[in-house]
Amino acid sequence: MDLFNLSKPLEPNAGGGGGIVNELLLAKLDDIMLPLPGRGADGVTIADDIMLKSGKKFHRLYVTNKTLEPSQKRVSGSNADCYGYEVGVTGFFPGLGKKILSFLALHGSFTGLIILRSIGADGAEERFLLGDSATPVELSDTDTKWGKLPNEDKGTTLTFKGTQKFPLAIYEGELVMTEDAQNADVATVADDPN
Repeated sequence: MDLFNLSKPLEPNAGGGGGIVNELLLAKLDDIMLPLPGRGADGVTIADDIMLKSGKKFHRLYVTNKTLEPSQKRVSGSNADCYGYEVGVTGFFPGLGKKILSFLALHGSFTGLIILRSIGADGAEERFLLGDSATPVELSDTDTKWGKLPNEDKGTTLTFKGTQKFPLAIYEGELVMTEDAQNADVATVADDPN
């Protein structure tokens, strides 16, 4: 494969972080029909749909605005012929209500795929896939805080990580999501100060 030019991106503020809407979409590895669709000739784009087992769907995980921190780092192995990409995402879930505590109790050993969905001010949507069938991401750390004052954090920072062969993928396939009624429940949880 020949090298190709990496020209300056055309979109304004291409090197700026954040976005208008950022959310995490999770699916357990056990809920996914394997194998996953392959990447395109560019090594990045997944255009085919990720197929889920009957009745299974991706689920939204709310994180507080401006706390979402995706990461990707090339990591070397013990010799020049082995390397990979450590991918991850960290975000803060506010409050200490039953829903987050139940999530931690029931899914503290989460292993699966995460799609980071980002919608910019111009309405353009990007979806980045973390994990693959051989090397899924895992819930690697949680850090719960109870602020002493109203302006201090009360909630849980969730960290998902994994090491995979290729960098993040751009997912362009369809998403099988939870129903709107369940999504409204997520919004209620996010607004609940407890």
